[in-house]
Parts: sequence; structure tokens; C-alpha cells
Amino acid sequence: MKKILVVAILLTMATSCAKVEISTPESLSIAGSWQVSLDSLATFQPIQLPGTTDDAGLGEPNTLQPALQLPQLQSLRRKHSFIGYAFYKRTVDIPESMAGQPLKLKLERVLWQSSVWIDGVQLEGAEESLVSAHRYMVPQGLSAGPHEIVLRIDNRKRYDISRNELAHAYTNDTQIKWNGVLGEMSLTVVRPVEIARVDVYPSVRKHSVEVVTTLVRHGDADKASVTVLTDLGGRSKRQAALAGDTTVVRSVCRLGGRAALWDEFNPDLHQVTVVCGDDSRTVQFGLREITTEGTHIKVNGRTVFMRGTLDCCIFPLTGTPPTDEAGWEKVFTTVKDWGLNHVRFHSWCPPDAAFRVADRMGIYLQPELPIWSSATVYPAVQAFLMAETDRILEDYGNHPSFCMLSGGNELDRGYEYLNEWLRYLKQTDPRHIYTNATYSMGGDHKGSPEPEDQYFIASRSKLGQVRGQDYLNAEVPDFTHDYSRTAIDQGVPMISHEVGQYSVYPDIREID
Repeated sequence: MKKILVVAILLTMATSCAKVEISTPESLSIAGSWQVSLDSLATFQPIQLPGTTDDAGLGEPNTLQPALQLPQLQSLRRKHSFIGYAFYKRTVDIPESMAGQPLKLKLERVLWQSSVWIDGVQLEGAEESLVSAHRYMVPQGLSAGPHEIVLRIDNRKRYDISRNELAHAYTNDTQIKWNGVLGEMSLTVVRPVEIARVDVYPSVRKHSVEVVTTLVRHGDADKASVTVLTDLGGRSKRQAALAGDTTVVRSVCRLGGRAALWDEFNPDLHQVTVVCGDDSRTVQFGLREITTEGTHIKVNGRTVFMRGTLDCCIFPLTGTPPTDEAGWEKVFTTVKDWGLNHVRFHSWCPPDAAFRVADRMGIYLQPELPIWSSATVYPAVQAFLMAETDRILEDYGNHPSFCMLSGGNELDRGYEYLNEWLRYLKQTDPRHIYTNATYSMGGDHKGSPEPEDQYFIASRSKLGQVRGQDYLNAEVPDFTHDYSRTAIDQGVPMISHEVGQYSVYPDIREID
């Protein structure tokens, strides 16, 4: 009898779980053939989006002639250069199934500012993120049939984030200062109660996840039911009163002892699906915790050594980073083939595809805020960087490969702000570890961690050099030198800065 009762209970639970209906809001791609006008609305010509004016051969042509001279050798050059604002337009047909419902327009990556008009009416806001998608609400929706969308993309510099125009989020030195749109371009139906955000906080010790769901009310509903399902059978259901426009619902799901952990050796992934009415969101995550203990970085309690390289957004065939997984599989396969486990993104943050591939391949990533300058003392720049921080956490925070975050490259001012930034991050999101800068360069701050740093990146400590680059021109290279004396007593884990930065002069005769 007991066995029959247990089976009956299990069947009842399974049946109950099966009754949860998962509906995904309808979406319409707006990628394809567009028309573009540079600086005015007088003349338009065809262009493909996603894409750039460089891809279309628009702008000032490169007139440099091949020569062994500094302008030709200093960096790759754009075939066509355009800096300014460009207008892009196309007509899209809204199907009956999407008509009359609020919509969200998404442009996955833009450099630097965007504005949007539909049928001559400007949508609220102007987006300026360099690290995440530009999103716009169409609150009243659109009728079925044709509608004209106009984008205004302005790739002129908005903030002083760059020393000598070298910060890799906005530069012609590695990627280019392109004008256009990269990645996903879409219109998506927004439900009356929208699942606007899902944050997943794993607990390795408890083998559970806390799921924080942000609901946004677009109608007059006063309550909602939020169900959380995991791929391992975990389930939680909560009722929420919708008192304001935004409501946060917290749920906990146990994963069970058979839930595999995520790390570089076994990058096992799990899924959480959140259902609220006729809206749903599925999030992929890893059961992973990264912490520090003394001078060690630990992943799931095990000490790891960061064997890393840096990525400066160097994609010379396009001048733009890939937004598809194939492009990042090529990059990270090379990383793994060389025995590395860690990639630092120098003064930029890659698109979501990079994190998805690194999740699967088991690579520890460190994106950075888009800055390499002394402008961290200016309130406008600080506000921009804080907004970029929140966008990074919202768009990429669930990825287990997103392990570390730096405030920028070689910063030398604004330490009060940087320590405040670190305090905010540690209190807001414990899923990652944080450092004020990738090598702090400011006066007495150089060579030692900041009070709020969880780890420390430098080419030298207060005790001396911690990389060979700084002495190899003065001494004969050897295999016996170690940095134990200069790397000790930092109080936090230390990562050596840009170790492999050497000039290489190929023998051009080998080309023949």
C-alpha cells in the first residue's frame, strides 16, 4: 500500500508539473535590406543590417599607399571611414498576431548612440551603451500591416573614455569606430505582465538556486503567479501582488545532489524556466561559485591558476566583433588548444555569444568597463560607467563563464569612486569577483591593491616587477627567474598584467 501511495503522489506531482503552460512571446526579425543616408535625409542608398557603413563601402576611402612607414604599420586601416550620424530606414509588416500589443525593439550592439522613429514618431529615449543591447518600448503597439522604422546611429565620441583613442570599446586601433548595427534586430511582443529580468544565484553548498524575477506591469493586473521550473525537476510557485509598475519575486529551487557543478574541466549547464501568465523566460546557468581565500582564487572551493590571454577586440577582416557563436568557437578553441582557461577583455565587453560559447567550453572570462583614461574623476563619466556596470550584470550576469569584472584598463585617478563602485558590486552581485582596474597606475596606488579589491592585477608590486617584459632587455633571459619575492604579501590573489606583450618582426621574405 505504501508503495502505491508513493507512486500516486509522484504521479500527481508530475501531472501538476505538466500542467504548467509555457508560452513564448512572438518576435519579428527586422534584419535585412535597409536604406541609409549619411548626415542627412536627402539621399538614401541600399545597405544590409546587421552590418556597417564600412561593409557597404560608404564613407571616406583610405588613400594610404602601401609603404613601410609609421601610418601604414601602426595599425590596420579602414577601407572606408565614416564618423557622424547616419539614418537607416525600412518598412516592416506587422502580422495580425502581433498587432495592437506593446512591443520591444532590440538592437543588439550599436556604436555609440541610437534613436528610433516609427511612422515619423520618435520613441522615448536615446540609448548609448557600448556593452549591451539598445532597447526601446513601443507601448501602444502597432496595427497590422506596413510601418516605417527609422534609426539614427551616431558613432561620434560621447564620453572621454580613451587615452589616445585606444580603449578597445571605441577605437580605430583594433576594432573600428563603425556605424551600423550588429547582431539581433527584432520586435517582440510584450505581455501585460512582462518577465523583464531573471537573475539566477546558484548555491554550490546547498545545491540550489535562488531565482530573482523582475516583473513589469503594462496593464492593470493587480496580482500574478510566478512558477519556476528547473531541468532537474525543481519547482517553486509564488503569488505576487503587483502594487507598482515593477515587482521583484524571489524563489528558491533545490537541484538535488545529482546536479553537476560547472568549471573549466566539467562545464555542465542547467536551465531555469520562469513562467508568469502567458510570458516565459528560460535562462541557462552553471552551478558555480567563484571566491577568494587569502591569495588564491577558488572555483567551487578548489584553487585555480588563471592561465590567461587578453582579447583586444581584434577582428581584422571585419573590424567588428562576431555576434554569432561560430566566431567565438574559433577564438576559444584556440585558447583551449594552448592550454589556457581564462580570457581578459581589454577595456571592452563582448557580445552575448562569447559568454554562451565560453559557458559550454569552460573558460573563465573577465569583461571590463569601456574605459582606458583618467576621466574616472568626472561625474558624467562615472554615471555612464555605473550604468554600463548595471547593463553588464543584467545582460550577462547569469553566465557561469562571467567570473570576474574590472573597472577598466590602467586607470590612474578617481579612487574614491572606484572603491565605491567595488562596494556596490560586492553588495549587489556576489556571483563574480571584482577589481578596481586592470593594473592601477595612479601614484601611490600603483603596485598595491585597493581596499575593496577582491583580486589584484599588476605588472609590478611595491616590491618589484612581476613580469619578465620589464627586464628582458637588460638581462639575459633564463628559466630560473621567479617572482616569489615580489608577488608575496599582497593580501589578495594577484594576476600578472600583459605578460606576453612582445614585439615580433616577421621575415617578410617567407611570404614568397
